[in-house]
Amino acid sequence: MRLLKRLANWLRRRGWLAKKYDTKGMLKDNPVSFGEKISCSHGVTEMEVEYIVLGRPLSLMSSPMCNACTTQYLNRFCTLCATCLEPILPATAVGLAWQGAQHRFTHLTFGCCETAGLYCGFWGEGRLFSLHEINPQKYAKGATTAIGQAFSSGSVVSDVIP
Repeated sequence: MRLLKRLANWLRRRGWLAKKYDTKGMLKDNPVSFGEKISCSHGVTEMEVEYIVLGRPLSLMSSPMCNACTTQYLNRFCTLCATCLEPILPATAVGLAWQGAQHRFTHLTFGCCETAGLYCGFWGEGRLFSLHEINPQKYAKGATTAIGQAFSSGSVVSDVIP
């Protein structure tokens, strides 16, 4: 896992995903801003550090802020996954959890979410950015999940989830 994180960071530093994201890490041509409202004058963390976020350990390779500001930001704007009980970071794609779950959302991964049809948007800074907010031309205002949109509209729903 550590090697995969290093490889992803190496690719990002060299412009990988540059066509899809602008210089601040926000999706281009998207009316919804997923963060980067961060201001820290203390410095940048450029090494792997383990933080305690919502009572759970979380390891990050780097951060645009100092350790104290990063910890405060993550504890303020993260939520927990209903399946693995690990933090869901801002700007992460999420799936809708089952009824009666302790938390409302899951990571949109094979281990946490039963199907990509439960994709319901992105976790933003303390709230969900719904499918309609992300792509109002494709998803109706009341659509809660991709599969719900497919059933209500009767058409195929296909989406690229960054």
